[in-house]
Amino acid sequence: YEHLVPKKNHLFKGLQELVEKMPDNLEDEIFNLLDKYYFVAAITKEENDTKLAGHLRDNMPKNWNKKDVKARYKDAGIKIIKTQLFEKE
Repeated sequence: YEHLVPKKNHLFKGLQELVEKMPDNLEDEIFNLLDKYYFVAAITKEENDTKLAGHLRDNMPKNWNKKDVKARYKDAGIKIIKTQLFEKE
């Protein structure tokens, strides 16, 4: 499986920034970040090895709007099919 938004360069970085700021509502901010970006998808080994090679393997597209969690896959030409596990648009 793959994280739609790469953990290392986006989720962990966002969590680190929140912890450094220590807002009064830290728990809510962490929940919101995970709710917004923590999604996974099943892709084939071939898609992973060829289409997500290079910059897109661990990063979102350079023009990412920070809203479209499927942007990396759209740029790579990988179609994500909605299932019961992926109901949030």
